[in-house]
Parts: sequence; C-alpha cells; structure tokens
Amino acid sequence: MARDATVSLSPETWTELTNADVLSITFQNKGPSGIELIATTGAAPTDFDGAKRYLPSQGELNIDVADMSPGVAAARVWAFATEGRAQVAVSHA
Repeated sequence: MARDATVSLSPETWTELTNADVLSITFQNKGPSGIELIATTGAAPTDFDGAKRYLPSQGELNIDVADMSPGVAAARVWAFATEGRAQVAVSHA
C-alpha cells in the first residue's frame, strides 16, 4: 500500500516507516535530532547492526531498499529516534 505521510517516532523504539513490502522509498528526517534507519526482511530490528544515521533535514530520494542493506533481502524500513521524539516524512509506492 502506498504511503505519503509524516511518521512520528516514539523515543527509544524502532518504528516502521513502510506499511507494506516496498522496493524503493523517499524519506527525510524532519526532527530536531538524529535518527537511525535500517532495512529488514520484515521483523523489527533487535539491534543497530547495519543502521545508518541521518541528521536533521537529511534523507534519501527514491533509494532502492536493497541498496540500504546490501546482502539482505530487505523490504521494510524502520527508524529509531535516538534523542527524544522525531518525525520522518515518508513516501513510497
């Protein structure tokens, strides 16, 4: 299912940015602090192995999810707010 929305992240927990399996995604960190992002095969991450850090205003434009985590058949994208609440603008088909 397509998504074009701003997703609120709760502090200290992984939040799924995708709402279905996706091939590519556009996102931007809209919050005041950094976030960690990771792509998985479906389940929420249990650690930060392979996570990428995005500072405020950083993001990716139409990046293939497979390029976010080479070697993993990833189809879901998760974000973690490291310093309080955060918001991420997300768009995917």
